[in-house]
Amino acid sequence: MDMKAFTITGKIWRYQHPQKPESGWYFVNVEKTLAAKIKKAAAGRAKVGFHFIPVKAKLGKTEWQTTLFPQKEGYYLLCIKASVRRAEGVDEGDVIKATCVFA
Repeated sequence: MDMKAFTITGKIWRYQHPQKPESGWYFVNVEKTLAAKIKKAAAGRAKVGFHFIPVKAKLGKTEWQTTLFPQKEGYYLLCIKASVRRAEGVDEGDVIKATCVFA
């Protein structure tokens, strides 16, 4: 499958570490249908860590390097960095559209 770019749309949610409630990671879920297409398109590409897929993401005018985190339920998570959230004025609960390309 020759997938060059794809758009992830979803609501930003926060994962709070049980022992560190003041910290947290912010994610957007990649829905399962798109995740299946991404997985197929990423076959044969280099992975990082535990099958994380490196991507270059863009939200508004802000671009960053990140990875898609695979989930056992069949979808991926896109991590939204604090610097990206600040630059684009988005936060937990906001629905965003991020464009990604394989890195």
